[in-house]
Amino acid sequence: FASAQGGHHPGGRRTFGHSMIIDPWGRILAQVEEGQGLAIATLDLAAQRTVRSQLPALTHRKIAVGPAR
Repeated sequence: FASAQGGHHPGGRRTFGHSMIIDPWGRILAQVEEGQGLAIATLDLAAQRTVRSQLPALTHRKIAVGPAR
């Protein structure tokens, strides 16, 4: 999920939004191009299990307590 701010802000700054939902392989599943909106995508749990077996990023986590070594 990539949420993004959109609108006009003090000082003339403008942000464009472009919120989206992207799968682990970079495919855009849903997006809100600009302005207010809602991005909705279906979560395929079987596909999620497959991706986690092909892209085992969670096994690379290191949870450390104390100063980094």
